[in-house]
Amino acid sequence: MSEKKERVVIVDDHPLFRERLAELINQELDMEICGEAEDAQQAIELIRNISPNLVIVLIISKVLAL
Repeated sequence: MSEKKERVVIVDDHPLFRERLAELINQELDMEICGEAEDAQQAIELIRNISPNLVIVLIISKVLAL
């Protein structure tokens, strides 16, 4: 009997970061990426449509980047 994987959505505005994080998560036996979004609006729509178990949201203040 196979174990059910935790379905994960990544939300971040940097595509390369999402790609690398997805690669790491997909290496885990009990997790899989089921979607990605680059902003809050996309994330809300995606979450409503696919109902993931976990959402990783990365927020960095632009003020801190100055």
